Amino acid sequence: LAAGLTPCFLDVDPATWALSPELVRAELLAGLARSGGLWRGMPVSAVMAVAPFGLQLDTGAWDDFAARTGIPVVIDAAAAFDGLKVGRAPAVVSLHATKTVAAGEGGFVATRDPDLARRVKRVANFGFFGARLAEVPGTNAKLSEYHAAVALASLDSWEGRRSQWMAVGARLAAALAPHGVTFQEGFASRWIASMCTVCLAAGVRAEEAAMALGLAGVATRAWWGSGCHDSPAFAHFPRRAVASGDVLAATAMLAGRTLGIPFFTDLSDADISTMEHAFSEMAGLAGRARAGLDEQAPGVPAALAAMRLPAGRGSARRSRPAAN
Repeated sequence: LAAGLTPCFLDVDPATWALSPELVRAELLAGLARSGGLWRGMPVSAVMAVAPFGLQLDTGAWDDFAARTGIPVVIDAAAAFDGLKVGRAPAVVSLHATKTVAAGEGGFVATRDPDLARRVKRVANFGFFGARLAEVPGTNAKLSEYHAAVALASLDSWEGRRSQWMAVGARLAAALAPHGVTFQEGFASRWIASMCTVCLAAGVRAEEAAMALGLAGVATRAWWGSGCHDSPAFAHFPRRAVASGDVLAATAMLAGRTLGIPFFTDLSDADISTMEHAFSEMAGLAGRARAGLDEQAPGVPAALAAMRLPAGRGSARRSRPAAN
């Protein structure tokens, strides 16, 4: 919007939770056949792909897409410091205080395109590059000396902290996966981030799981809400999904079944056990509901009906919520 462009929302791959070059190609071809373009015959100026919650994207495939179509690609890699494979397409990484490597605030642009890197540096430094002569209009987007020092200290300890993050993530996945909880591909095995968002078992909705976990003293976050395209600021913009009549079905499914759960390096075995018990109860109740074995109490969500907490769990310390 700041660039004067009109966003057009596309659906994601339900397996990776991300946009892919193949999905964009399919929508471009369908748009050309239908109306000469994705929306009102307007040309596509750029594609913005998102690395959800730090997922490793195939940046090589995006570079190939850009080369073949001539459409620039920008990657929102805010949480993907660890998982990012740098390509020519610019990837914007956050150094916010809640990220794995943090400066307190700010971020950086990663690219293998030297000309683009030069232009980004120039615009971020008043239009200067090598001399105090403004070559182009610019701004002061440089990281302050203080934030740079914090980032360097964070980077110095990254190797050790990464091992800690990976170990906790592996323990969490081992405990919850048997109860129908799905983790992102490669999470805690190939890459890590400071947040953990899971896809719930079939029949368990995010708001029900959040309530059940809350009763066990576990805070959660529904990061996506009902989807960016559904927010009041963006609801009037076009969306395209040729396979489902422009309904973003995969996005809606993920919005209803994904939930951010507590994830930090000192997550204890007791914390994980509390979550494991809650997810086990939810999976069991959902399974019985599908089989028609349980009668749901009026006004009580299926995942909460007859929810049982072990002795003492109701007073367990409240786990810290997932990072912002």
